[in-house]
Amino acid sequence: MVLLSMNIPLDAGTYKADEAAVERFCELLRIPTVSRENIAERDDEPFNQWIPTLQRLYPHFFKVAELTRVDDFGMLLRWPGADSALDPIVMMAHQDVVPVEGQDWKHDPFGAEIIDGEIWARGSLDTKCIVSAFLEAAEHLIAQGFVPPRDVWFFSSDGEEIAAPTATHAVQWLREHNIHPYMVLDEGGAVVENVFPGVKQPCGLIGIAEKGMLNAQYRTVSAGGLLDDTFDVVVGDIVGFGFLDQVAQARIGHRVRPALSDGDGNLLSDFGEDARALRIGLLLFMHNVFPF
Repeated sequence: MVLLSMNIPLDAGTYKADEAAVERFCELLRIPTVSRENIAERDDEPFNQWIPTLQRLYPHFFKVAELTRVDDFGMLLRWPGADSALDPIVMMAHQDVVPVEGQDWKHDPFGAEIIDGEIWARGSLDTKCIVSAFLEAAEHLIAQGFVPPRDVWFFSSDGEEIAAPTATHAVQWLREHNIHPYMVLDEGGAVVENVFPGVKQPCGLIGIAEKGMLNAQYRTVSAGGLLDDTFDVVVGDIVGFGFLDQVAQARIGHRVRPALSDGDGNLLSDFGEDARALRIGLLLFMHNVFPF
């Protein structure tokens, strides 16, 4: 939502995306910008096509926007506002997608085919849809002569899926240029249905964190010892095994008490307001989660 200078919300009004807008989105989906953990295995040609394609599809926006390249293919775009002294809004997305090898797709993952009103393509949700939505909105508004009250920056990473440092470098660039965002809107949750028992209406899930993963490898070296004929192992190895067992017990063998964050508790309570059809036990839990 964009705020006009008189603080009146600017909604979509009578605007509705037409077939041309859908086709522009599909064209972006057909560019296989697949990021790879091993950069040497990445095909750079699709990434080289990305910015020229955006410039061709959204000429009004790129006529007024200032482009700054970040790392290989990341981009920072400044849409100048009426008062650049105000702290800007920063919108974020990423144009890279994960590989499709070894996956069973019913349709070409980079064909962007429209089947029964649904677009089948890698990146349609994660997150070329955000790129397309932002640029479609900006292109439409600029064509109408709209100027945002403050600068709007749009950042898109070329390596979000592999935790590349592009976003970190973009933040560093903004800091070096004394740019301090008023608000940052990044990839988050989605408007989904039927995600919780008893909740009938669509739910807008706001993502403020993402799960992580850690693989830890422990290795021990022990001095050699006498061969035990009974167990056919070296006694020194038994000492090493015992040490690893102690480490495993200390690190992963302890019991962790589950806990709900304040955000989780509020979410469940809000769901409970609309889950009147739930069994009374579950309903009571959803309204009394904070003791947990």
